[in-house]
Amino acid sequence: MVEIKCIEAHENEVLSIDYTYQIIQESNLKFSEIATDNPGYLLASGSRDKLIQIYDSKTDYDIT
Repeated sequence: MVEIKCIEAHENEVLSIDYTYQIIQESNLKFSEIATDNPGYLLASGSRDKLIQIYDSKTDYDIT
């Protein structure tokens, strides 16, 4: 893996991190169907400091 960005946004260790998937917006599809071949652009991180941070990869991972 290659580091693309280092963000210092938590006071304690990060316990989880994940990208979103974009939900397909078509009326004939169920809500549970997601576009796994079209990765999302929001990144969420959760920490022992009890904060969840959301970052936008389209804006150089600015906190949203």
